[in-house]
Amino acid sequence: MLDPAQTETLARALGDSPETVISLHLLRRGLGRAWVAGTPASPRAVVVEPLAFDLGEPMAFGTDPAEIWTLLAEIDDWWCVNVAPGVANDLAARIEDTTSRPVAFEDDIYLTLRHAPSVSIHPCVRRLASIDLPLLLSASAGFEPSGFAGWEELIAESVAAGAIANGKMVSLAYVSAASPGHANLTIATLPAHRRRGFATSCAALVVGAIVAAGGIAVWSAGASNAASLAVARRLGFAEVKRRVYLVLGDDACREMERTNPPPRSGGLSALDADIGHCTILP
Repeated sequence: MLDPAQTETLARALGDSPETVISLHLLRRGLGRAWVAGTPASPRAVVVEPLAFDLGEPMAFGTDPAEIWTLLAEIDDWWCVNVAPGVANDLAARIEDTTSRPVAFEDDIYLTLRHAPSVSIHPCVRRLASIDLPLLLSASAGFEPSGFAGWEELIAESVAAGAIANGKMVSLAYVSAASPGHANLTIATLPAHRRRGFATSCAALVVGAIVAAGGIAVWSAGASNAASLAVARRLGFAEVKRRVYLVLGDDACREMERTNPPPRSGGLSALDADIGHCTILP
């Protein structure tokens, strides 16, 4: 287990970028576990395993497919791993040879925005505050406080905007992962309330807060998630990076279903250096 100083050492080694913001957030808040080949200060490969959200979907960093596979082999019950394009083919071949399961590929697209969007805000949409906790606590199962211990913590420490219709939360955008320089968004809209501009308006308010605080807004989505990417581009987000999901066997269908729910993509202020979790392999 990493202490706060070791967590920060690993975070500095990973670097602050659109593709690392989620992993940094999970580690610093104790919501992720890092498997490291090398040391936190000089890792040759790192796999960050979520412990609370997106279970079974680790992210891998490094240029050596063999070392990444050695780390992945230590993790139970994962079905999808997010990797750099340069290692995807070799790593997929190792996975298939070892597990006898086919591997499907899905591009993961990262987009960023450095200025407030120029869009009209729907009259049902507003920034959320502690007074809105009852709405969040009673919200549909389609919403969850990804990246935080609960809605109370999210509202207190992050930025959120929601669309309220007939006294219910029907669309939500919030910062779900934060690093000192980047903020990753999570977006969700109930199916019956899509195509009304709610997601665009909610995201616009959150992005405005991120930019006002000096951060860079990050949006990520699978390449097949056309709805999510359309909202991002409507707001002015531009693609800056791609990674690759390697999806195991029959779970390839699960990955395709994963891209159809409400657009997901979050983080704002600097984070507390909470306890992280780490296993270091020689």
